[in-house]
Amino acid sequence: MIKTTLESRIRGENFPINLQNTELDFITEPLEKLDLNAPSQTLNLTAKRVSMVKNAHADDIHGMISLGNHQFVTGSKDGSLKIWNDQGKLVTDVWKPPEIDYTKWITALANVDENRWMSGSRDGNVILWNNTGKCEKVLNAPAGNLNFSKTSKKRNLGRVNSLTARINKNGNLFYYVGRPCHFTIHSARQSQKSYSEKNFGYCKTNNNDWVYCIHSLSDSKALVVTGDKLDVWLRREKSRIWDRCDSLVAPEWKKNAQRPFISALVPLSHNLSTCFGLAIFDGSIACIDIESKKQFFKANEHKGRVWTVENISENVLASCGDDHTIKLWDIRAEQKSQNTLQDNIGRVSTLLKLSQSLIVSGSCPDDLKKTPERAELSFWDIRSL
Repeated sequence: MIKTTLESRIRGENFPINLQNTELDFITEPLEKLDLNAPSQTLNLTAKRVSMVKNAHADDIHGMISLGNHQFVTGSKDGSLKIWNDQGKLVTDVWKPPEIDYTKWITALANVDENRWMSGSRDGNVILWNNTGKCEKVLNAPAGNLNFSKTSKKRNLGRVNSLTARINKNGNLFYYVGRPCHFTIHSARQSQKSYSEKNFGYCKTNNNDWVYCIHSLSDSKALVVTGDKLDVWLRREKSRIWDRCDSLVAPEWKKNAQRPFISALVPLSHNLSTCFGLAIFDGSIACIDIESKKQFFKANEHKGRVWTVENISENVLASCGDDHTIKLWDIRAEQKSQNTLQDNIGRVSTLLKLSQSLIVSGSCPDDLKKTPERAELSFWDIRSL
């Protein structure tokens, strides 16, 4: 059903923007440029909420990516995709399903280039969009044939857990799809008339754990998070076969404790090639240099799962989680947050840096059956003193 409707979008049919049940509470206030290059070793990080969009989605916001030009995309468990501007105004209802179908919720978003982005969903669909919200292609990205654990629900077998796109030196699009127990690599070569697609690789990583994050290091090398492990995978020369070549994170945990699944992997701005921030389900965040294999920052303050980390500046990270908070960290300081942003409507699942001084977060009530409120967006002005 989604494919048929999207094909009509490709033919150029226009869909109206529906602002019903979207309440905007915006405070007009100038934002100062954020200067985090202070000579001192630590920063006094301050932040305040400057605007809010209530009922932005009907359920959890599972992904946010920036499109540039002061716009960003959100994807939700309600199955919808929306483009917003940094003033909190809805620009385009990219996709709004006729009814909520939890077998098809939006599970992953990824930037492709300055003009295109991708979405992935629980039913296994991967869709290529342009920055105006028009569908370019429903991509052919089949999952591998695996024997899954009996604990996996049937509707999750083809689920897209993560998406990463890479444009090679010839200008061709390659994209990586993280799934239960494995990841796949696909190519989508674009000509003036059509896309030529093929499966470029398939790799089983585990018998039960899911691939939560993938970060492409080169055309033949990638960082892959499977469950609570971070590994380096390498493609064999002139082959579609990938091998695990290095294990970077393989934590131990106490029996009956929250297993430390890694939910997010983010490159750090001061060294994009080797340093990464991690969000972990046991309430912690960490920073690791994959070249030296050393962890150079670790902190555990969140109560419950941490859903993502966002690189705010060279030495500053933000994290968010089940405990309804956003925490700001100076990674040069002691392992203690510099500020905690509270008063969120519920668990905070997504964060995105929009400019040097502005971030946006997505939050949703813990139990939608007990409240009429739905997922909201909050815009935060972050400064250093």
